[in-house]
Amino acid sequence: MKKLIVLVLIMATMLTMVFIPVNAADCAHSYVVTDYDVVSHTQTCELCGDVQTSAHTWGAPYYVSEEELENHYLDCSVCGQKKTETHSWVKGPNLMFFLKTGLCSKCDLNKLDSMLGKWDGSASAASCTHHYGVESYDNDSHTLVCRHCGTKQTAAHSWGEGVEDLSNSRISYTCTGGCIKSEPIEISWEEVLFINYETGYLNWKDDVADTIQSKLPKEEKVVSEYVGAIGDKLDIEVTFKREIQYERASFSGWGTELVSIYIFTDDNGNILIWNTTACPKVEAGKRYRLKGTVAEHKEYAGDKQTALKRCKVQEVA
Repeated sequence: MKKLIVLVLIMATMLTMVFIPVNAADCAHSYVVTDYDVVSHTQTCELCGDVQTSAHTWGAPYYVSEEELENHYLDCSVCGQKKTETHSWVKGPNLMFFLKTGLCSKCDLNKLDSMLGKWDGSASAASCTHHYGVESYDNDSHTLVCRHCGTKQTAAHSWGEGVEDLSNSRISYTCTGGCIKSEPIEISWEEVLFINYETGYLNWKDDVADTIQSKLPKEEKVVSEYVGAIGDKLDIEVTFKREIQYERASFSGWGTELVSIYIFTDDNGNILIWNTTACPKVEAGKRYRLKGTVAEHKEYAGDKQTALKRCKVQEVA
């Protein structure tokens, strides 16, 4: 009986501390972030339950890699949400009197003109090979702008596979256009907390990480296989996935050149890559007719990839 009375007193004290509301007008407020999306975040007071939703407070732009010529990033100082934004190129200082550079006026990234191309928007849209960066986006769509000619495209998001952040119980998604969103992992306190009703003792369960992992969306991964034999000429329909860029020493012996790896998948989920300095007009998610010669079969990150050379790409009507 005494144990029951003690338990009731403990539970009553806990309920008093947690659930008795404080007048919002008199509350000192202790806000914590309870949710956020691409546009705004929501904070809830731990004392009175007052809820405040406001636009993100973006910090200073920064770049993650000097190889990324399209975008830099900003973080919300309140909730940590990441925003993608296209570089704003202006004329930079000359190096050794003859090497011209471009400078991002927002994040201070400095690159050679030979890598940026006509970053000032002077290229003709009709003849431009287009290298898009994110100009703006909301919860539903994004607008991309070409850094060469200024052409803009607006399209609905196409979110990739989620990446979990177990420390914050959230999952992040990256759009094919480069945008980023983060969503909470829905989980109840009973699933992660151990409660001793005799002593009122609370503690985390040992399998919290496994429980959160079980809440993540499950997608069946398609296994990529090699396509054709070395030397075979392929003529197939594919979907363009994304482009990766890097610098290498120029074959001319002077300076560097920008190389792109174009990644495609066929209807069976097989991965085909093309490593080239050419700039075909391709857009993520669209279908193309790909002609090329099988140069190599190799594995990357556990996926079998078919490397092609001397390719031609034509959009499928």
